Amino acid sequence: MESRMSLVPTPPPLWANTLYTPPATNDFSRAGGARRMIFSLLPLTLLACLAAPLAADEQFSLEPLLVLGDSPELPMDAISQSGSRLGLSVRETPATMEVIDQQRMQERGVRDTTEAVTGAAGFTSGNTGGNLSGFSARGFNDVAILYDGIGFGRPGMFARPQGSWIYQRVETLSGPASILHGEGATAGAVNFVPRRPNPNATETDLLMSAGSFNSTRVAAGHGGPTGVDGLSLRIDGERQSSDGYTDNSNLRRDTISASLRYDASDRLRITANLVYLDDSLPPYWGAPVDPERGEPGRDLARSNFNARDASIEGEEWRLTLDVDYQLRDNVQLRNRFYAYDAERDWVNVESSEITNGELRQRFAFSLDHFHSTLANRSEVLVSHSLFGREARSSLGLEVSRDDYETNRSRRPDIDRDVGDRNNPDTGSVREIGFDRSESVYHTKRDTLALFGENQLLLGGGFSLISGLRGEVVRLDAKENDSGDGEFNNDRKSFNTSDARLGFLWETGPRLALFGQASTGSRLALNINTPRVDQLDRRFERSRGFELGLRGQSVTDAWEWQAVAFDMEKRNRLVNDPDEPNRQRQVGRQTSQGLELSGLVKPLSRLTVEANATVLNAELRDEAGLDGNTPANVPERLGNLWATWDITHRASAQAQVRYVGAAEANNANTLEIPSHTVLNLSGELALDQHWTLAARLRNVTDELYYTQAQFGPQFYVGDGRSVELELRASF
Repeated sequence: MESRMSLVPTPPPLWANTLYTPPATNDFSRAGGARRMIFSLLPLTLLACLAAPLAADEQFSLEPLLVLGDSPELPMDAISQSGSRLGLSVRETPATMEVIDQQRMQERGVRDTTEAVTGAAGFTSGNTGGNLSGFSARGFNDVAILYDGIGFGRPGMFARPQGSWIYQRVETLSGPASILHGEGATAGAVNFVPRRPNPNATETDLLMSAGSFNSTRVAAGHGGPTGVDGLSLRIDGERQSSDGYTDNSNLRRDTISASLRYDASDRLRITANLVYLDDSLPPYWGAPVDPERGEPGRDLARSNFNARDASIEGEEWRLTLDVDYQLRDNVQLRNRFYAYDAERDWVNVESSEITNGELRQRFAFSLDHFHSTLANRSEVLVSHSLFGREARSSLGLEVSRDDYETNRSRRPDIDRDVGDRNNPDTGSVREIGFDRSESVYHTKRDTLALFGENQLLLGGGFSLISGLRGEVVRLDAKENDSGDGEFNNDRKSFNTSDARLGFLWETGPRLALFGQASTGSRLALNINTPRVDQLDRRFERSRGFELGLRGQSVTDAWEWQAVAFDMEKRNRLVNDPDEPNRQRQVGRQTSQGLELSGLVKPLSRLTVEANATVLNAELRDEAGLDGNTPANVPERLGNLWATWDITHRASAQAQVRYVGAAEANNANTLEIPSHTVLNLSGELALDQHWTLAARLRNVTDELYYTQAQFGPQFYVGDGRSVELELRASF
């Protein structure tokens, strides 16, 4: 395999029979009400950017991205949209990134987006109430979630675990990422990139599986060139269903992704992608901690104390429309229009508690979301000379309008006894008496961002990468939290800027030293549903430093990376010790640590891949909590995969995941125990198209907890399970 360690991008022009996937951009769709949606494509305005004349006579060509389906043999050779807008590979970027492609997801037995992300170094899942997605990285929970480079606010307000089939790859970026992904990305970013058409070959993929807990999965995809010159397509669909490990935790998840690509000429390409998701997620909020044991224990592990008719449902559309134009061999114009529309509805008893030996339901909540976004991003990418050196630069403008409405009804203390905890009477949500007109929030958020990035090749294998982003966010908040029909409203604009400066030094033919300093910004409020009295809050600011070393063998038999990092977030909200009902932005949170990752082929038939993280995270400048560890942040993490090719048709894999102990609350009065989970699998290629796989998950039937919520309430991980899978590729 040809090495990609060189930092000088000199391949042929962009459209030379390569499939281009635009870097870190946005995904989006527009729709109406549930199951009565009228979807309309909005006409795209052609690119507003004009390239400046080049200062040098020498001409450079822009680098095409990898053809989908041509997965690199080693992870560091993958192109990442999340780490740079310059089309750089993981190896060429002075940041900690990982790209987990569809092939690797299938080899690992990944079923959903959460399982995909937690295979990356230093990432843990922190799914919030309502099964909304959330992740922790480097000691912080402020990780942005993106779909095709697009974020829609706080992950806990829109992101849901999804089936992994429709995604070509999952990308992770550690450290402050606001320079690339805007407000909210103070600790990192996760990006889910849908499959795109391959214009050079017709492809058909199938997958069917069945397993424990009455779990089934059916998925299919087809794509390739059509009969129309220059037009290719790809469509993928997946259905997942399960009764769940815990009681009353049924899952149904339907996902469809359709993509069209039109090569109008050797310089102009138009690509559209539409994603539809309809799901009913497990109405599970965890098991209450038994005060005598400090954990729920095995007798409560499979119990669900939510109401028997509780529900968590959602439906969403996402549309992206891309126009890419190669103005000259060294100048490329890009425009992405994106639209998004979602409706979510859930009604649940979210918390329960064991008090004096009795298990009682406490907090109940009913709400809906109506969420839509329209946005456009235009940018220009230029290869040129700067100070007599080769350089590559990008400059862009992004505008967006986000509209979010939610109607809510809270019952903070229903205090209902469920009786026998081993055979509980959990009641019905209809008995609670919700009224969603009690609390109504409507927020409009307008964002304007100007961003730029540059790579400068200084010679001797040394390069600098820098970037700037300025962002203006205007919030128009309207609320009625009293049920009297009278609304309070206010409007305020916020300005922020972020920067990154990094270096990469190829100290040898297969060895590179890299480092960077970067910043991040996050408003200290929920930008999807801010309260009017919160609009006086400021940005939380993060800064991160990292220094790393990565290497690769000449024979591609191994590669490795070691990174040391130091991060700090300032302006955290903390309680005022003199006024308990008031919060002040004077707190800090810090984290320092080391991340290791690598892949080695010690034998021709054996491949071992592993990553590990050790960190120290602390809360600072907060009365009573100074020096404590933040909640739901494990300080030790590790993953290991060992794959043995028994024959050219059969293979076996073992996976071990270790998650260290974590604190259940910021006061550090309750601990979530550490756990180790072992998974085993085997695959047999029946012929050149069909593959049969068998998997045994949680082999030792370890009782473990993934996170804490509502204080003394732990999410229980799945017990031992089996799965049989049949898949094919044509």
